[in-house]
Amino acid sequence: MECDNNRRKKIRLVATGGTIASRAAGRVATEGYTPSVIPAEQLLKDLPELSERMDVSCEQIFLKPSSAITESDLFDLSERV
Repeated sequence: MECDNNRRKKIRLVATGGTIASRAAGRVATEGYTPSVIPAEQLLKDLPELSERMDVSCEQIFLKPSSAITESDLFDLSERV
């Protein structure tokens, strides 16, 4: 079997919120932190380099801080992946 290194990778972002979806007052700010406010589509738009190198799609399952994830949320997540 030959390896095709020219084929673009397909990546699926399954988003739940948490730290990566949070926003601060500035890039290095430690104050003004708002958890889980950036939807998955916006995260991808903010990183255009990703789509230059691979086929990226996303699915927003929920958008909440990690500490707020419930057993029901985990069940829903397990059904999606």
